[in-house]
Parts: sequence; structure tokens; C-alpha cells
Amino acid sequence: MAQCIVCGKSFEEKSYKSNKYCSMACYRIAQKSGVYKRPKQPNTVCEVCGKSFVLRGNKKTRKGNVSSNRFCSRTCYLKYHKQKLYKHICKYCGKEFEKPALTGRNTYEFCGDTCRRAYFAQRTLKKCEVCGQAFYPWAYENIRDRIILDKEVRTCSKKCRKLLKKRNEDIRRDKISLAFGGDKHPNWAGGKN
Repeated sequence: MAQCIVCGKSFEEKSYKSNKYCSMACYRIAQKSGVYKRPKQPNTVCEVCGKSFVLRGNKKTRKGNVSSNRFCSRTCYLKYHKQKLYKHICKYCGKEFEKPALTGRNTYEFCGDTCRRAYFAQRTLKKCEVCGQAFYPWAYENIRDRIILDKEVRTCSKKCRKLLKKRNEDIRRDKISLAFGGDKHPNWAGGKN
């Protein structure tokens, strides 16, 4: 049992609370009278501009450990990270390069826009099912007025598309004639006319 520091009433302790006040009303009274004061942390010096400020809140990183970097504002935080360069290896050319972590991430996959485009172009390259020609399966989208990647495209041109359609139709007809030929047909009468 704990005792309220405002009214002196005893109450049951709770593990997730500070156990100083028995109710919200006593907490409000303590705030208004000046009994309750938020504990202030010691002044900290900003790592970028050198200005001293009161550190508020829990400065934990995403991994859970306490951050060693202290900044007075978001602009100082961005300045610090703009100066800091991280080493990366390009996915396309394999060259090592350095870039600052401005976007909140410190992993870049490509050294530049040309490598990024070449990598994705190489990945999207397909072979035509009719003539065997290599092509990019890009299609023009009328609704959004832009070029998109169409993974369902199987041929390089309209001519090849027509040939593929004809070839598939012939294969389909052959399969149907084999499936319903002779004694497999529903109207089969033992080979008699």
C-alpha cells in the first residue's frame, strides 16, 4: 500500500505507475499547486552548433540502445547526417561509393541513376517466344499516359503476337481432336456408319 502525497489517503500500488497520487484529481492538484515538477535532465550541448539545451524525452535508437548523438533541433540533426558519409557497394557495377544518409536509411544500392536503370533494364529483358529476339516488356498505358512494365507480354512485336496466337490455336485444335477422336468421342458407335 502506498500513501498519496496530496491527500494522505492510502491506495493500492500499481507496477506501471509512479504511485505518488491516489487519483487523477490529486495529480491535477499537485500540478496546479507546484508540488509536482517534471524532473529536468541536465543541460546538454548540441554536437553541431554548440548551443546548450535541456534534453527532453528518451533518446533511444531504433535498435533500443541509447543514442550518443545530441542535437538541439531537427536542422542540426540533418546537418550532422549530411556531413557523415557511409560506404556502399553498387549492385550493378560493384564499385564502392560514399553517400550521406539523408533519407533516414544508410543503405544505397546503386552509385548513380545510370547503374540503377541499367540494372532494372537487365532484369526485365525477355526473350520472344516466336523469333527468340531479346526485348523489354514495356507497354504504353493510356489511362495514366506513361510507359509501364508489362510482365504478361510474351512477344517482341505484333507480327510475332499473331504468329503465336495462330500456333497456340493450332495446338489447341490438335489437342481437342486427340481428346475427342475415335472411341473417346461421346457419339462413338463402335466404328460403324
